Amino acid sequence: MARPSEYSCEAASAILDIIRAGGTLEKAAEAASVSARTIFRWLDADDEFRRKYAQAREDQGDWFADKIADLATDDQKEPADITARVNALKWLAAKRKLDHVGLTVEEADHVTEAREDFRFVRRLRLAIDKTSGIVGKVVVTAVVAAILAAIAKGFNVGR
Repeated sequence: MARPSEYSCEAASAILDIIRAGGTLEKAAEAASVSARTIFRWLDADDEFRRKYAQAREDQGDWFADKIADLATDDQKEPADITARVNALKWLAAKRKLDHVGLTVEEADHVTEAREDFRFVRRLRLAIDKTSGIVGKVVVTAVVAAILAAIAKGFNVGR
């Protein structure tokens, strides 16, 4: 069995740089020549590295936002390509941390529960949007029918 990698400032710096630039944990581990398991071990053991890693993840959220802005203003790409890439980046950004989408969790034990709540609220909003679209069509149809009936009645008044 291989001996676990010892913490090194150079490896930690490489990991944080990759994360800040939108990279995955696996890419960061590869760049630092360590395993993802080693990074997790370092996060558990070193408060300073954990703080810097959390900041790098926050910076990554800014990177995602900048990337989305770049894509949205790129006149050289097809709109469908831009939409697909922006949606993928938004999904990634939302998956990274709840606070990137404006949510915070007081206790680490409640992160999964908070994510489920967030998913429920999102599904509820989508259902309401869909329902309001249907209700809106019904209301518009009823108003148009009432106007047409009033117009038709108006034509019959003089007879």
